[in-house]
Amino acid sequence: MRVQRYLIIALIGALLAAPAGAQSVKKVTSKANHELHEAGKGIKHGAKEAGGEIHHALTKVGKGTKKVARKAKHGLKKSKAVAHAELTKAGKDVKRAVKPDRS
Repeated sequence: MRVQRYLIIALIGALLAAPAGAQSVKKVTSKANHELHEAGKGIKHGAKEAGGEIHHALTKVGKGTKKVARKAKHGLKKSKAVAHAELTKAGKDVKRAVKPDRS
């Protein structure tokens, strides 16, 4: 009977202590989860900042290459237009020299 009494007391003590232990485990896991969550947010924020800086640099490079390409294209079109105008004028001059005046 004494053994049963001690077992019952030990069992009741364990049952009453279990919720307190479970709460401390819950607190620890909750705190660990919070810390991991905050660390993840920090990493994400750092990655976003780095990505923004990279995007800014690449945009700047892209705009610079577009500017150079536009200038090159403009120079090519301008020289082509000048050559076309000269050839047109030369062709019209030859046509006037060969063809008699009908007026």
